[in-house]
Amino acid sequence: MAYSVRNERIEQAHNDGIVAIACANTSDKMILVTGSLDSSVKVWRQDSLELVLTLEGHRLGIVSVVSDPTGKLVATSSMDSVIRVWDIEKGKSMVVIEAPPLESWTLAFSADGQHLATGTRSGNVNIFNAQTGEKEQSLDTQKKTFILQVAYSKCGKYLACGGNDGSVCVFDISTSKLMHHLEGHSMSVRSIVFTNDSQRLLTASDDKHINVYDVNSGSLVKSLSDHHSFVLSLAMSPDSQHFASSSSDRQVKIWELSTLECIRSFEEHKDQVWGLAFNSTGDALYSVSDDMSVVQYICPLDASK
Repeated sequence: MAYSVRNERIEQAHNDGIVAIACANTSDKMILVTGSLDSSVKVWRQDSLELVLTLEGHRLGIVSVVSDPTGKLVATSSMDSVIRVWDIEKGKSMVVIEAPPLESWTLAFSADGQHLATGTRSGNVNIFNAQTGEKEQSLDTQKKTFILQVAYSKCGKYLACGGNDGSVCVFDISTSKLMHHLEGHSMSVRSIVFTNDSQRLLTASDDKHINVYDVNSGSLVKSLSDHHSFVLSLAMSPDSQHFASSSSDRQVKIWELSTLECIRSFEEHKDQVWGLAFNSTGDALYSVSDDMSVVQYICPLDASK
C-alpha cells in the first residue's frame, strides 16, 4: 500500500506545541483528539479536519491523550497532575483522578478498557479503575526511573513501560510479576507499542533507535537507526502490516513490520513530531508537532485483498 500526504492539514491547530494525539469514534463520525502545551484538548473530524469541540478542564499543558479500545472514551493527563476520562459523545469529563506531581505523565488503557495505567517519576506504574478512578495496584519496575511511556498488549496479558534511563520493563498482568528488564537503549524511552499479536514489542528512544524485542524471550530482534535525532513516537497499523515512527528530525517514517525496512519518509512538519495515530480502519495516519499543526497521511486500501 502506498502512503501519500493529503492536501488538507490543520495549521495553527493549537496555540502551542501539540504533543499528543489519539483517534476515536462517536456514533456518527470518526474523530481525532489532540492535546497541547497550551492546556487545551481539541476534537476534530477525521474526514474534513474540522474542529468539533474543545474539552475544558485542564489547567496546564497536556502530556498524554489515549483512547479506549472502543474509541468511545478518551483519557488525558496534564502537567496539572490531573487525569481526566472523557465521554467524547457528550463532551464531558466522566472521571477525574488527582495524582501527586509528575505521577501521571503517560497513560494507557487496558485491552478491555476497564483499567488505566500511568507512569510515575518514582519508577512505578499505577493502575486505576477507568470507570471509578480508584487506584487498584502499583507495579514496581525495581528501578528509580521516570516512567515516560506505558503500553498494554492487545491480548491483555502484558504491560510494558519505558523510563528516562533507557530501561524497558515487561510485566505479566495476570500475576503482576516483572517478566523482563530489556536492555538496548542508552537514553530516554519515548514510545512503546506491541504488535497486535502481542509477540513483539517496539520501543523508541532519544538514542535515535527503534528497538524490536521478542516479548516471550525478552531478546532484542533488531535495532533500527534511520532517524537522525530523538525518536518520539510509534504507531502500529490496525492490521500490523506497518508501523510509523516520528522524530525530532521532523520526519515521519513508514515501516514494513515483516521486513523491518523503512518504505517511506515524510518531512511535512517544521519542528519535532511528538505524536502519531492510525485511524481504526488503517487507511489514514495523523501526526502532530511542536509547529502546532496536524498532518494527515492517506493509505489507500489495497483492492487486491
